[in-house]
Amino acid sequence: MAREVSISEYKVGGLGMNGIIQIDPRVGSRELLPYFTKGRAMLSNTEIPADFHFLGNGPDGICNIGIERKRASEFISDYARFAANQLVPLLTYKFVYLVIEGAFIPTTEGNVQVYENGSWQINGHDGKSSAFKIMWGRMHTLMRSLNIHVVPTANQ
Repeated sequence: MAREVSISEYKVGGLGMNGIIQIDPRVGSRELLPYFTKGRAMLSNTEIPADFHFLGNGPDGICNIGIERKRASEFISDYARFAANQLVPLLTYKFVYLVIEGAFIPTTEGNVQVYENGSWQINGHDGKSSAFKIMWGRMHTLMRSLNIHVVPTANQ
């Protein structure tokens, strides 16, 4: 398991006791800064493992919390990249939340349909339709085996 990010590693004034949320400066995260109340969030000076992170009050005191967001279609079609490149760094946080954005349902054949651009579309992996039970299984593996809080949402 990856090393936990220590509380002292957070830059003073950038995160934590003052309630500021740090946002990863890369494309895909930084565009969300305008949606936060002014003064409550800032772009991090460096890349961070999650899309957002902050300090919170956990059962054992101050703890670090990371939030990663994925579109449902991205979670389905690019899970291998997520598991290979993003998952271990996320485990440096005491608490991890994975927000899966967008509605998804099974088809009668057991594939995954994702609501995008105003219609339901079959979403596949490597050009093939992806089984709904595989996606659901991955979500439950993250929750049960790695204690990641998976939060599906109907929209962005």
